[in-house]
Amino acid sequence: LFARVGSAVGATLAATAAPDRPAAVRVGRDTSVAVVPGASIPLSAVVVDRFDNPIPGAAVTWATSDDGVATVDAAGVLLARAPGPVTVTATV
Repeated sequence: LFARVGSAVGATLAATAAPDRPAAVRVGRDTSVAVVPGASIPLSAVVVDRFDNPIPGAAVTWATSDDGVATVDAAGVLLARAPGPVTVTATV
């Protein structure tokens, strides 16, 4: 951007960097774990952009494949309810 006033040339540009869109969710535990019914395990997830940079404040929604076997609350705490296999998913 250029502006000319008489013989003087000047430029002013204001820019604000916008956060990139989420590209992936990195979950802290990526292995199988055995938990007895009634036990809980805190899980963690980080949302990253296409350059693998964390996106601060990005909300993650947790879900399980079978709420009868285990549930995960909004804070990412898994609660085992009954014996059986379950898959935990974190999405943006």
